[in-house]
Amino acid sequence: MVYAHRATQPRARAPRPLEKDIQNTIMEWLEYQPLFFGWRQNAGMSVREYKGNRHVFRASSMPGISDIIGSWGGKPLAIEVKRPGEKPRPNQVEFLRRASESGWITIVATSLDDVILALKSV
Repeated sequence: MVYAHRATQPRARAPRPLEKDIQNTIMEWLEYQPLFFGWRQNAGMSVREYKGNRHVFRASSMPGISDIIGSWGGKPLAIEVKRPGEKPRPNQVEFLRRASESGWITIVATSLDDVILALKSV
């Protein structure tokens, strides 16, 4: 007797959202909140090669500065946005540590829900 086996297709995983899309969602929500004043801190990066050496140039006002900077109810706010499963780089952790020690609200967010939950407790 011959049995026909149905090949099972692997389940397609939902694609992880891009960091810029998470940032945009968070900013859209924040802009409608009366307690928020702030902006998305764009930091550009360029990779160039010169004489066989690779050089990375980062354009930002300070190393590790968070993606979203502003205030919540008059208190300084820094939000570092990451894709799900990613963690902040060491200089980003250092920025958040220093900001927190100075009295800032600091958040590492992988979704809008992370921001809403953190700001509810402020």
